[in-house]
Amino acid sequence: MSKYSQWTEDCLKTAVAAVNDGSSVRSAAAASGIPRKTLADYVKRGTDTKRSPGPPTVFSARDEDELVARIIRLQKVGFPLSSADVRRAAFQYATRIGVSAKFGRNAKVNETVGKDWFHSFMARHPALSLRTSETLSYGRGCGLNRVIVSDFYDVLRKAVTENNIAPQNMYNMDESGVQMTTRKGAVIAARGSKRVPQLATGEKGETVSLIACCSATGVFCRHSLFSKVFEESQNLEMVCQLDPIL
Repeated sequence: MSKYSQWTEDCLKTAVAAVNDGSSVRSAAAASGIPRKTLADYVKRGTDTKRSPGPPTVFSARDEDELVARIIRLQKVGFPLSSADVRRAAFQYATRIGVSAKFGRNAKVNETVGKDWFHSFMARHPALSLRTSETLSYGRGCGLNRVIVSDFYDVLRKAVTENNIAPQNMYNMDESGVQMTTRKGAVIAARGSKRVPQLATGEKGETVSLIACCSATGVFCRHSLFSKVFEESQNLEMVCQLDPIL
């Protein structure tokens, strides 16, 4: 016997059609993997549309799909929603369509739906997951586009070709700021997202800078770790005096 709801609507349509064509409910249920009593109930009701288990949801499937699409769209442009944001948005939409009373009295007082609805909503839409966002300044966010990145590599390729630069003389240096005060929050994002940047108004928080440098042939310079207590000239001198190591 098939497990609870472990069958598709296409299987249901095929089974109902087979019964309507003269097959027995027992044989149609065995062929489709649908429990016999479940199939008999659908045939009796005269429908071949699969019902969702449990009580009906507050929003329609179309409304929830639109909410999922909006969540993913905002994530992609750098403004991911937290669980609290999604719950507030759900209550506002429920109020607009006149079904907010279904969420209970506390929802009206707090102007947000409950956590139980949110957990059920996430379970109904496996395309979403709870992730930790990364703070990304607006300036950097604007620079991360295909045209700018493509132009950069065109200039790099031209410089390497015209100057005949050998791989051992090509170094890539990157600075990473370790923030001491800013804390990342959990937001809702599309499942499988490797990075979830969250735009911020600026580079906030005290940071400690970490510099790493490596050549195209795999030769690393010693890492440099420093804070704002150093003067700019001292920082530059420190970087220039880094000893290469293998």
